[in-house]
Amino acid sequence: GRQRMRKIMEQNARLTKRLDEARVVSQAKCALARCCGMTEEQAHRFLQKKSMDSGVKMVQTARLVLGMG
Repeated sequence: GRQRMRKIMEQNARLTKRLDEARVVSQAKCALARCCGMTEEQAHRFLQKKSMDSGVKMVQTARLVLGMG
């Protein structure tokens, strides 16, 4: 009943958030590739390293790269 529906809606919200975060990271990698001549792999590593160095999630670093942070 209601509990099952609530659980499904919560799962849907979590998955939607993960997809949105993956989209932001992907956009940041493309931006780094365009502006800095990085490969996608280099851009990914750059975002990873900056995130680890600053202690924030990669999506937050990606938002900063995109000027959304």
